[in-house]
Amino acid sequence: MHLHASTGLFPWAAITVRMGTVHLWPNTITGNIRKQIEMIGLDVTRQIVLTPDLLSYIERLDPHEGEFIRKITKFYFDFHWQWEHLIGCVINDPLAVACFLDPEVCRGFSAHVEIAEEGICRGQSVVDAYDFYRRPHNAVVYDKVDVTKFFYMFLERILRCDRARLDLLDHLLRNHDAYGKEGERDIRI
Repeated sequence: MHLHASTGLFPWAAITVRMGTVHLWPNTITGNIRKQIEMIGLDVTRQIVLTPDLLSYIERLDPHEGEFIRKITKFYFDFHWQWEHLIGCVINDPLAVACFLDPEVCRGFSAHVEIAEEGICRGQSVVDAYDFYRRPHNAVVYDKVDVTKFFYMFLERILRCDRARLDLLDHLLRNHDAYGKEGERDIRI
């Protein structure tokens, strides 16, 4: 079984299994993960921000699809503005699907991971990133994402178009403050 997780070192695990996302609380996953999983931390998925400029670009390329995306993301645009003062919305789940389709979208490392089952850390992913405990590695923890590669893949699929049609995408990603060198940004939480 090949599992992809859209999760973080945060209070839940969301494991993408083929075409869906399953949110797992500690009582549904034991502290010892028995299958190799691939985790995409929320600190990484938060780099995938659908900005108003990107949404407007989608609407210009395909008004019907763009209107639909605007409607289904409105809540998230409002939520991220109200709670984080972020202009845009984080689109976590499409990154997990993209990584499943093309593992080169994200980069990471192999590690032993356990899910805390009790106490203040209940439900959090505990990653032995430095192999301190020398336990068998049971996860790949993605800690980097190629934002540009993701957005090309995402827009090509949702708009059913080829890369040549996305002639302004590089410009939009390069000129947005949220994106840094080579389509990646460093987030400090």
